[in-house]
Amino acid sequence: MNALKVLQVILSAQDVPVYPVAIPQTARLPCVVTSMVSERANTRLDDVFGQYEAICHVSCHEATPGAAVDLGEAIKTLLMQTTQASIDGGNILVCCFKGTVDFTDYDDDRTVFRRVMDFRIQWWPQ
Repeated sequence: MNALKVLQVILSAQDVPVYPVAIPQTARLPCVVTSMVSERANTRLDDVFGQYEAICHVSCHEATPGAAVDLGEAIKTLLMQTTQASIDGGNILVCCFKGTVDFTDYDDDRTVFRRVMDFRIQWWPQ
């Protein structure tokens, strides 16, 4: 399992489509896009086999600035509550931590607004 699959599972609790890497041209708003910045094996916890850590961007796309910020808050709350959460039928434990990236922007024609945040995702087999 990789970080984007982990995020897909966690974010499926929201009633918003989640796309890895890019939004399909046929997608409608609101939606969330995830992308991986970095990933590495994590050996800090007594060399636990199979523990991984990744930094991921989560981009919340909406039709208005306020809606983009609100969707971002809902996503942030969900991810920050993910501590020792079991996914994949209980086979994987996950923890999510908020990073320092958190900005808003919009496309040139001002029809899509977004909030981009980064999170550190840790996961390992149970």
